[in-house]
Amino acid sequence: VAALTAQNTTGVQGVHPVPPEFLEQQIRACLDDIGADTVKTGMLWSPDLVEAAVRAGWRGPGLAKWVVDPVMVSTSGHRLISPEAVDSVRRMLFPIAHFITPNLPEA
Repeated sequence: VAALTAQNTTGVQGVHPVPPEFLEQQIRACLDDIGADTVKTGMLWSPDLVEAAVRAGWRGPGLAKWVVDPVMVSTSGHRLISPEAVDSVRRMLFPIAHFITPNLPEA
């Protein structure tokens, strides 16, 4: 979990990202314990969170497949990623992705 959202059936009222260090700690805790054949991303609010996910999940070329789900916009139209993070996702995650699974508004 990289962020909490306050939302209801009418939309998203707020986004509260976790600190990047905590996201990195959580990813490493899982990978060090049970490992992973695939790493899947989701909503990464800031460039710092994108970088933390890559640092923690990257195990070298071919060691884990990456599925990048660039969660950027809610179905109600609320932005779920900062404009600066869009560039980080494109620059840092797309090149290592085996699959990219955007929703239509994000494509």
